[in-house]
Amino acid sequence: AQVDVTRQDFLSDIKAQASFSVEVAPRSNLAIHLKPELCQTNHKQDEFVLARAQQHQATWFFDIDKNLNYPKPDYDLNLDGNVLSLHAKSFLRDVCVLVDKLEPDAATDSQLITLLAGESHDFVLDAPRSLELAELTSDDIIKCANNFGRLELQASR
Repeated sequence: AQVDVTRQDFLSDIKAQASFSVEVAPRSNLAIHLKPELCQTNHKQDEFVLARAQQHQATWFFDIDKNLNYPKPDYDLNLDGNVLSLHAKSFLRDVCVLVDKLEPDAATDSQLITLLAGESHDFVLDAPRSLELAELTSDDIIKCANNFGRLELQASR
């Protein structure tokens, strides 16, 4: 499989990149040693590493959430039946849809989804009643780690 690795900022500007061809046996793992330009930065509050292979991705951050200069969360939502489509207009880390706040028995098929600006994800909702888009747009329902970053910087962006 091909693995693509980038070091980029939260505005999707790529600072360094590399691609690797790897073979990994089922139920095993492989360590890939990255060049310094991919895994070192002087801007640890503004950058992260993204690795993608086929439909899988992993992220690594240079600092803890409270020190990161995440952008203010910006996204569009669309509801088609029980599928909530979220289209990221900014970088979004670890998106969660807390539908159980609307209905205690409600759930979604995925959580903790990280999206780059321009990417989308469909959350399949399972609820005892039909949910309305207006209910789902509340800040209490759509959460992400961006809100734990350096909030004074988010206000100025």
